[in-house]
Amino acid sequence: MGLMRNKRALSLSFLTVLTVPKWCLALSSLGTNENTNGLLRQYFPKGTDLSQFTRAQIKKIQDELNDRPRKALGWYTPHEKFAELLH
Repeated sequence: MGLMRNKRALSLSFLTVLTVPKWCLALSSLGTNENTNGLLRQYFPKGTDLSQFTRAQIKKIQDELNDRPRKALGWYTPHEKFAELLH
């Protein structure tokens, strides 16, 4: 009986380990998302009416953010990593 109980516990532990990575991946991207939101808030405080900005102004902010190194990208910029994917 003890062996069967241990096998079942091991089986349940194994299933738990298999299902956790998907959940962990969601959490790991949460930090990156929150960081990006914080960067955007430097330009657009909460409640900002984005329709008051021209396309050129938005593009300038976009370029500034995409040229900023990110820890999550190994201190590369999003522009650099994107270019790497294209080549």
